[in-house]
Amino acid sequence: MPLFESEQDRRYEKAFADYLRKNYPLNAFKLDKKYGPDFFVSGLDGEPRSWVEFKQRSARILTDWDSHMISSFKIWRGRSIAESTSLKFYVAIGVEIGDVIHYHQCHITQDVIDNSRIEIGGRSDRGYAGDMEPMFFIPLSHFSEI
Repeated sequence: MPLFESEQDRRYEKAFADYLRKNYPLNAFKLDKKYGPDFFVSGLDGEPRSWVEFKQRSARILTDWDSHMISSFKIWRGRSIAESTSLKFYVAIGVEIGDVIHYHQCHITQDVIDNSRIEIGGRSDRGYAGDMEPMFFIPLSHFSEI
């Protein structure tokens, strides 16, 4: 499977981890792709807190769409690892508005799954067939600002 995470993606992920560290007593440890979620989050004391999948989105997500699209595989992997460790799994999005990034989170519960739609979606601009797959469309109403 090709790796499509760009240098800019890594900068956005670092900014998210720095935001958590600066504003909450949390550390976000960037994980290898094999884990599924992007981050393992712990308290400053090292106490495990959660798993987080992070995506940076344009401000258009707040005006042009009513949901956040995410790979069903990422949801499945995140929920599986969370359940096996008795931790929570979140999807977090960064939305850049002007010079400020606003972060939003959604705790992925069965209720969220039940209230999301699933359909084939993804990117078609990279020529990689694996980009089109079953996707969850999580209503933005399930997200809250961090």
